[in-house]
Amino acid sequence: MELTELGIEELDEAFGLYQEAIGEPGCVWDEYYPQKAQIKEDIEEHCLYGIRDENGKIMGIVARDRDEDIDGLSCWNKEWMPGAELARLVVAKEYQNRGLARLLITKMQKVLKAQGFKSVHYLVAEVNYRARKSYEKLSFELKGETDLWGHHYLCYEKEL
Repeated sequence: MELTELGIEELDEAFGLYQEAIGEPGCVWDEYYPQKAQIKEDIEEHCLYGIRDENGKIMGIVARDRDEDIDGLSCWNKEWMPGAELARLVVAKEYQNRGLARLLITKMQKVLKAQGFKSVHYLVAEVNYRARKSYEKLSFELKGETDLWGHHYLCYEKEL
């Protein structure tokens, strides 16, 4: 499966996947996040990537984000800079539990390394046990914890 950049023509489909995830166990997203404007910005900044099935339907999405609050956390390894943040990872319900989240992260690591990043980091809500279990197999290091936007997150990082 190939990871490709999503285009503006896929905005509605991508946004629909995010909306579908709201209310799922462990998901801390709500009607305020992520918003369609954020997804549109990700696409316009060439930061939204996805994997499609054989019919072209988006199976999963991951974004490279630029968030000063997260990038400014003291837990990240300064020797691994510049680092990139992965965010807004979502897998369509019918494709969950097949390793697609790990595949998205693994493929994004290659993209980020080619773009000159030395590390990758992400936050995962402490209550998102399913995501945490899935990501354990990726050899990321737990670097710290933080409270943002009314939730408690674990901070993971890996050198590329």
